[in-house]
Amino acid sequence: MICLYATLITFLTHFAHVATTPTILTEVSNLLGQVPETIRPLLYQIFATAMRTFREGYVASADIVDVPGFHTFGLTDTNILHEENSKYLVLTDDFRLSQYLQTNGRDVVNFNHIRTANWT
Repeated sequence: MICLYATLITFLTHFAHVATTPTILTEVSNLLGQVPETIRPLLYQIFATAMRTFREGYVASADIVDVPGFHTFGLTDTNILHEENSKYLVLTDDFRLSQYLQTNGRDVVNFNHIRTANWT
């Protein structure tokens, strides 16, 4: 897990800004809630520090449900598909989402493809 975190951080340092959404942050927070209690406080601290640097965009959920793909991808991924977010490179480990984005001309990187890359 630490190696994946280091890979992610190294990858993100190549960008001036990181954009996210409230739904993505909620999913990350929920995932952190599943890690062992011995390291959870440290991970929440790191997460809190990182959140202060992110550009967080908001699209109302009522608008998300009208986006094509909602019934396939659900709230969080469809938020990424929303036109408001189309100007950003998407980083995901979801193959189905990355394929859909790529097929539809969106800039996307599948994190699974860079896990072993040397970003130094």
